[in-house]
Amino acid sequence: MSAPNMRLDHSGAPTVPVGVVVVNYNLPRETARCVRSVLAGTVRPAAVLVVDNGSSPEKLDAARREVPAEILPVGQNAGFAAACNLGIKRLLAGGVEWVWLLNNDAVVGAESLEALLTAAEGLPDAGIISPLIRRLSDGQVWHQGAVEAAGPNPLPRNLPELPPAGAVRVDYVTGCAMLVRRQVFELVGPFDENFFMYYEELDFCRRARSSGFGVYVVPAATVWHEVGATGRLAAETVRFHRARSRIRYYRLQAGRPLVLPLVLASTLGWAAGCLVRGDILGATATVRGIWAGLWADLRPNYGQWTVPGNW
Repeated sequence: MSAPNMRLDHSGAPTVPVGVVVVNYNLPRETARCVRSVLAGTVRPAAVLVVDNGSSPEKLDAARREVPAEILPVGQNAGFAAACNLGIKRLLAGGVEWVWLLNNDAVVGAESLEALLTAAEGLPDAGIISPLIRRLSDGQVWHQGAVEAAGPNPLPRNLPELPPAGAVRVDYVTGCAMLVRRQVFELVGPFDENFFMYYEELDFCRRARSSGFGVYVVPAATVWHEVGATGRLAAETVRFHRARSRIRYYRLQAGRPLVLPLVLASTLGWAAGCLVRGDILGATATVRGIWAGLWADLRPNYGQWTVPGNW
């Protein structure tokens, strides 16, 4: 399935009480494409806010020229979770009932938001809803929810093929295209900003489920994702934070003593894979991320990864 052609005439689309948050970091073209796909939908969100997470002056100027939405500059790279929280706070203050968090390298299907809201009408417990997410490059399914498995390996597992209609209850969805009911933020709180990037959505889904909200995937809604577009700007930084956040997330899972050793072993496997490919910098970044994840919260300032652009 290929990505849709985007129509820009959305003047006749009904407005829905949804605010959209898109975090941008030095990708004005992709961010503009994402916002235009949202505005080309069969329903129109009440607000679209782009939070610029410390883009260079040239890229920020380009975003202001190209992106058809309000841009909120942070002035530095505060991390994905912190940038999302800034946008969420602004939109909730404006009175929206739902917040749709979209990666800036995502392209939204024209009927996706309408399909998500339609499904939500029949799911009074739904706090977080995600579309089916396909890779933009080839249309193959990239994410359709994950569930915690029982047994010796309790790490979340991606679901197999989903039915084409209805909604499927899951334990986790990716933050690539996460639609969240405002009551979830009011009861659960914002994203944990100690996750600079990665795993903040797993933590958020876990807290939402613990508070009684359901997490669902709606296969009738589709979003296409240019996987890794932002990450390619700083590959070693991505490896560092992915490892750091992964270790931190599972270290905080009280009552599951077998999980952290499994995660440590599999994350060290990432570093070994880098070495096999001759990627010494990637292996080093991963090992440093593991160490930083073990110390996270005990030494909150430990594990900063200093590279150009504060990534």
